Amino acid sequence: MVLRFNNAPTENYTDDVGSKTTFRILNSQVVTKPEFNFLNDPMYKNISIIIWDPANYSSPLDEWYRHPDFPVFQVYKKLLEHRPEADVHILYPQVLWDLWIVLQDSSPYRLRRNPPSSGFIGLWFAIHRCNRVRMFEYVPSVHATRRCHYYASGDDPGCTLGAWHPLAQEKALAHRMSDNADLDVFQRGFIDVPGLKAVHC
Repeated sequence: MVLRFNNAPTENYTDDVGSKTTFRILNSQVVTKPEFNFLNDPMYKNISIIIWDPANYSSPLDEWYRHPDFPVFQVYKKLLEHRPEADVHILYPQVLWDLWIVLQDSSPYRLRRNPPSSGFIGLWFAIHRCNRVRMFEYVPSVHATRRCHYYASGDDPGCTLGAWHPLAQEKALAHRMSDNADLDVFQRGFIDVPGLKAVHC
């Protein structure tokens, strides 16, 4: 299973990132903003998709449905009208805050109450389904640059260190969960995390 995140492409980058996609984890901005062309771009077709939109920490479900961060429900309904067979799901927002609590409980510092990133949601999703999970450049290696994404030219250290998401704590926890050598992590650029089925408490 190969998870990709948001609008990260494979076309023109296959030498570095491969071509297979099984799942995409998408934030609601990618789903709703016209520049991402969610309903028509082939990148989002013939794969499984999980969409997340951050409800407020204490919002009841009906309030989130009436006032999502981005108009995700309108787009979702339109998608199912045109492609009723699409394997696309909206993540129950309490999952985001349950994950945030895990991050806060593992942190010695007080975290801002902002939801985890698509990457951390993907790690949570994968460890429930796979015996082992390999994540590339989630924990920054010696190859890290100031670039936000491999497919975009803009520099933004906040993408790595966390301008909104609690990224620093996400990466620290992911590194603690990994069981491969630091040479792999910091020189070769990947972490290996055992799936939950392989963990014996």
